[in-house]
Amino acid sequence: MFSLTYLHMRINNKSTILFVTIPSPLESEMADPERDPGINLHDNTQMFKALGDETRIRMLGLLIQGELCVCDIMEVLNLPQSTASRHLAYLKNARWVAGTRRGKWMYYQLAERLLDGSIHRSIVLYLSGLKEVQADHRKLLCLLQKKDDRSCK
Repeated sequence: MFSLTYLHMRINNKSTILFVTIPSPLESEMADPERDPGINLHDNTQMFKALGDETRIRMLGLLIQGELCVCDIMEVLNLPQSTASRHLAYLKNARWVAGTRRGKWMYYQLAERLLDGSIHRSIVLYLSGLKEVQADHRKLLCLLQKKDDRSCK
């Protein structure tokens, strides 16, 4: 049995609705909030609210490529450090990304748990098909090809 779920997102001031078909879990596979205190309505609400901003969507789209330094994200999206850090902190608090510090720079990647859930995989797959995200990927590729190993240190 399958259920149809949808997610409403705004990109470039246009409404987009993503329809996701999710297999209905067997009772034995369903999450048990008693055993997993990490499952709660507030966390899930925050996770989906994080997708309500174009900058954060584009950041997630960049992180599909793998771990990136905040300086690379700033460069591709043409953002000041304070704006990039604020949005990345929002994504981290909403459990979309994980970050580690290396020297003075933070490096971010998609949170590992995102790869486990079918709705998360569907959203990431959807983001990778957006023309803005694809343009960001091309810009990132050019940036990384020109960048030397010392530029984030």
